[in-house]
Amino acid sequence: MRIRRVSVIVPPSLYRPMEGWAGVGNALPEGSTLAATVLSRAGCEVKGYDLRGFSGSEESILDEVEEDDLVCLSGTPEGYVFVRRFAAALKERNRSRPILLGGCLSTVSWKTVLARTAVDFCLLGECEAVLPQFVRLLESDEPPCNLPVAYKSDGTIHDVALESICPAPDEIPIPDLRIWSVSCTSGQTQTMCYSTQRGCRYSCTFCVNPWEGRWRPLPTPQIREALSQLKARGMREVWFNDPTFNTDEGHCWQVIRVMRDLGLPWTCTIRATPASRELLAGMRDAGCQTVFLGIESADDAVLAGNNKAIDVRDTERCLAATQSVGLPVVGFVMLGLPGETSESLAKTVAFARKHSFIPRAHFAMPYPGSALFQAFWKQHPDRFSTAGAAEEHLLEVMSGASYDEVKPLFRISEIGVSAKDLSDTMADLAAISRERQFARGRL
Repeated sequence: MRIRRVSVIVPPSLYRPMEGWAGVGNALPEGSTLAATVLSRAGCEVKGYDLRGFSGSEESILDEVEEDDLVCLSGTPEGYVFVRRFAAALKERNRSRPILLGGCLSTVSWKTVLARTAVDFCLLGECEAVLPQFVRLLESDEPPCNLPVAYKSDGTIHDVALESICPAPDEIPIPDLRIWSVSCTSGQTQTMCYSTQRGCRYSCTFCVNPWEGRWRPLPTPQIREALSQLKARGMREVWFNDPTFNTDEGHCWQVIRVMRDLGLPWTCTIRATPASRELLAGMRDAGCQTVFLGIESADDAVLAGNNKAIDVRDTERCLAATQSVGLPVVGFVMLGLPGETSESLAKTVAFARKHSFIPRAHFAMPYPGSALFQAFWKQHPDRFSTAGAAEEHLLEVMSGASYDEVKPLFRISEIGVSAKDLSDTMADLAAISRERQFARGRL
């Protein structure tokens, strides 16, 4: 079969950005845009549908993709129920048309997806080098045996023993925004998500880290060329999508020089180290508007027990440095991690009141693929006979749960706090956040 027409579909999301950050929350998804760009470069006619802010019906999208040769879905764990429902609807209309899933849901939960949905293929890891080869094999009716793509045929699921293929720099294209023209607004192209690195060196228990400590930066000339072209196409602000922008200080300074030359405002997520006053001042002078800092807890025992690899003093030094250079901070706080107690919750609230940052609190969730998931499953042997059963149940519940909603299912049994403790702490942090809301760029 010839793969000529392809649609890339991003599921709806329950995520709601902080007040004043709608541009970032509505920005076009980087991974799906890159996948669509690669498919376009491979000769396919590609259309993108971002359903996060879509006002139409799923039925209208089904009509739109009726004549397509391949449908690609992008998924996070919260999109599982949509993927299951939408893939079933696609198969009802055309049983022979292949459905490919990519993204975190595919990389981590491919066994559950293939066993319990109508998805045919799950791409594991990075897509840029894999997608062109996958399309060629699909056209020749050959199975993707030598690619990191799990699949099923005749009801049999075929395992994947290959590691994710890391794309070479020239295989990572500049995102082509035109593929979203059927479904996006002009505002979505003004704030762009862009990654300057791949992977993560850390192993926090609450994170899904398929890279297993591997990390690599993109070459600086490639970053400069991509951001320069995106600026010429209408980009007015950059959200750096790197899990940790300051993983490597040398890489940071290279990106700082690029952004200083481009003259665009930008935002990123950092860890408490390395975060010298000199580095933070350089970021500010190059247009950085705000940093999002992973604080998680103000209790050293909780931080250590969840492999955060920083302590409270590191966070205090980072906050002091950001304040001294006038760089606003949004602090991510995670409530209900293993080791949490009423005392640790009280420490976190007191820490937020003492230091100058905007708290952005979430409840800990045992995402499939994380160490928290393994802990959750092992603590419920009477409820779930297999890890797959626990995974599907969590995916179903996560598909209808917001980040600031307490559900007993998410509470790891070894923590010594109740749902009321967690709700009260969330309310305290939300009140502090409201008191400190700031106009973009000014605390």
